[in-house]
Amino acid sequence: APEPVKQMTVAELKTALDNNSVVLIDVRGSEERAMASLEAARPMDRDTMQEIEAMEKDTPLAFICHVGNRSQVAAEHFRKQGFTNVSNVAGGIDAWSKEIDSTVPTYGGYN
Repeated sequence: APEPVKQMTVAELKTALDNNSVVLIDVRGSEERAMASLEAARPMDRDTMQEIEAMEKDTPLAFICHVGNRSQVAAEHFRKQGFTNVSNVAGGIDAWSKEIDSTVPTYGGYN
């Protein structure tokens, strides 16, 4: 069976981004990304999907959303596609704002 989806803290994500050791995918829609986003995150769109499908199956992938629910679903999808190094960013961009970078706005109304 494939490795389970790992839960990555925002501190672990920051380290991974600083080291260029993870591909970060933001599964939120454009409306939410316009409210708050991370520069390093790729939007989950057709182009990104094609890029991911062409990557080696052991490429470190991390998925982020508002608080970690939708990104967990996306991470599970790619795990089932055979990717072996898949993480969900626990707490999402909301946790990033509270724990890493307070200049990233927080917002409500989304899971």
